[in-house]
Amino acid sequence: VYGIVVSWYLRTNRWEQGVKIQRDRAPWYRSKVAPSCEDMLGSLRIEIMSQSLLARPQPNHTLAETRKTLLRLGMAA
Repeated sequence: VYGIVVSWYLRTNRWEQGVKIQRDRAPWYRSKVAPSCEDMLGSLRIEIMSQSLLARPQPNHTLAETRKTLLRLGMAA
């Protein structure tokens, strides 16, 4: 499973963006240069949830609001 997650993460070109997001969210990640397995799993979790939610969008939520909610859920997971 680890290999599949890493392959997906690299194939979708999330490496630099993922590290930047983690650095912005948490002060202890300022010196982070590579994503952890947890970071990759969190990205995959958000992607899976977003595909599910975007397939059945809430009528009163914009796309930006949905993505913001997903990012919050990803941090909580």
